[in-house]
Amino acid sequence: MTSYLHELPSLFALIAKFVLIGYAVRSRIRSPLARLFLFLLVLFSLLNLVELAGINVHARFGLMPITEQFGFAYFAIILITLPAILHVALRLNTDSVRDPHWRPYYAILYLPALPLAWLLLFTDEIIVGFEAFRYSMMRVPGPLYFLLEAFALACLAGAIACLIYGARSSRANAAARTRNRLWLLGLLPLAVMIMYLIVADHIGWPKFTTTFYTPLAITFFLIVTTFAIHSHRVQALLPAVRQGMLVPRLFDPEFFVPGSEVRKRKNAFYAQIRDAIVEIATLKSLQQVVRRLARALQCPVALVTDSDGLAVSFGVRKLAAYPGEELHKVDRMLVADEIADSSPRTYRAMRAHKLAAIVPFRTCGPRPSGWLLLGDPFSRHVHTARDFKLVETLFESLAERLKDDFAALRRQLGDVPADNIALRRRLHELEGEIARLRKENVMLQREHAPRLAGAARDPARTFPKGAIASDAAESTGPTQGLTLARYLSLIEARVIEETLRHCHGNKSEAARLLGLRPNTLHYKLVRYGIAAEDEPA
Repeated sequence: MTSYLHELPSLFALIAKFVLIGYAVRSRIRSPLARLFLFLLVLFSLLNLVELAGINVHARFGLMPITEQFGFAYFAIILITLPAILHVALRLNTDSVRDPHWRPYYAILYLPALPLAWLLLFTDEIIVGFEAFRYSMMRVPGPLYFLLEAFALACLAGAIACLIYGARSSRANAAARTRNRLWLLGLLPLAVMIMYLIVADHIGWPKFTTTFYTPLAITFFLIVTTFAIHSHRVQALLPAVRQGMLVPRLFDPEFFVPGSEVRKRKNAFYAQIRDAIVEIATLKSLQQVVRRLARALQCPVALVTDSDGLAVSFGVRKLAAYPGEELHKVDRMLVADEIADSSPRTYRAMRAHKLAAIVPFRTCGPRPSGWLLLGDPFSRHVHTARDFKLVETLFESLAERLKDDFAALRRQLGDVPADNIALRRRLHELEGEIARLRKENVMLQREHAPRLAGAARDPARTFPKGAIASDAAESTGPTQGLTLARYLSLIEARVIEETLRHCHGNKSEAARLLGLRPNTLHYKLVRYGIAAEDEPA
């Protein structure tokens, strides 16, 4: 009966691993790191399965050749699992994990396992056999068993060193720093246990049965690391801000250490947020609100509002320059570090504008009517569940403030004649058209650079009255020897002439379509020698 009780840790650990595998498979994260961690989960599950089967066979039939086969399989899986742990630790330690030049170095980690596996399975150099040890069995080391021990120590020590370096406080990527700390928290008990067994075997310290304690340590390690890898987001309902805000679930272990530097820094940050929540409602303008948010969140901030098709921005212009068409697609909070794998195009656009997060606000209707753009330092201070919970309250207060401001803005717009709003929209369209024409002019200037250079050497060249208009009417391309300014005059003359023809010679209507004053149009007609249809040429 005792042997069956000692099978329970392995059985419970195996069930836990199956649950973790199911969670990892169902997770929406499909990053290379998540796939590598799934591979590690499968290896530990196989290790647990072989261990449980070996204990069961040994308890019923004793030490037999078939029982020893489970022992050899157990150590063979360990040879693959150890470099896999180091592999994940290196990936967590490296911010540029997507860099292809790292891949050959990762493959090198597994190379020592190949000759060791061959020596283990096909010779007696690593392990000679197994002998009974309490309710389980223990390996009989061969002459080269020290190679296996050295390989295990090197992998575990390397993994711990990488995680310590990745968890350093000076690391800019706060989310990666926290993941390293969680991995370190999960790996230390397992690594200390394995290192103790290796040292105890040489010094003669008391030994314990690994088949009872190791599954518990491995399960703790996998639960913590699964949480760290797959703690992408959970949904929290924020009706005033938007529905379905995505909040990271990470926590920083160092925060729970009394008197730690992280705890002091976080408490000071939280105090700033609470003060800002109280002050937002009392500030007079949105510009003041944005400045107060920037001071509280310790990062550049821009607020972009959209009412009746008119975009108004407050705060840092570089952030507000984020493309409007991309901004209108954002209907839930986006954090750049969290969408690198799921939305690489949006991630690249955010990084190009130094954006760490975009927070949409719904003040009326189903679509967002405002967006809060947060600069890079935001992710250094806000990356744990506790951080986002407090910042969420701040965003709620801002949403309530925006409701009042947007309502006042809509009332003001209601007093503005509809023609003015149409003119503003037309102005936005013309600005886009001007930008397009400037781009075309640059291309034409490059294409006809030799001709323009020749014209520049002949500054005395002039055109008689009416020549520009006649050339514009007859030519569909750039005229030989003209400078860029004169070529643009040709285009302008042709546009005026076509507009007059469209208006049947009505100068007032043509001036309105061209956006010119009648006097200005008359001056240009005289300058270019253009006659309207209702005038004699």
